[in-house]
Amino acid sequence: MVTRVSGRYTCADCGEGYHDAFKQPAKAGCCDKCGGTAFKRRADDNAETVGARLTAYHAQTAPLIAYYEGRGVLRTVDGMGAIDAIAADLGTIVAEVTA
Repeated sequence: MVTRVSGRYTCADCGEGYHDAFKQPAKAGCCDKCGGTAFKRRADDNAETVGARLTAYHAQTAPLIAYYEGRGVLRTVDGMGAIDAIAADLGTIVAEVTA
């Protein structure tokens, strides 16, 4: 998780997302989408901040999983898939719970 979050960066011109380990520009230092050469990282995408986020998640958010699961209303989506597939899964869930 730390590697995934701390490796993120974006093109400063168009916002295209990249990652140190998983998705680098085809040509080093040049955005695939717009050709820009300036990139930026979020100041809080670092190991220390990610660790703090995980601690907060385990203390405050994770307990809600059991709560909603126990009531039979928890819905889950695999966030590691393709963006289009994740969006489709989320759309299906929203349509089902708002019908």
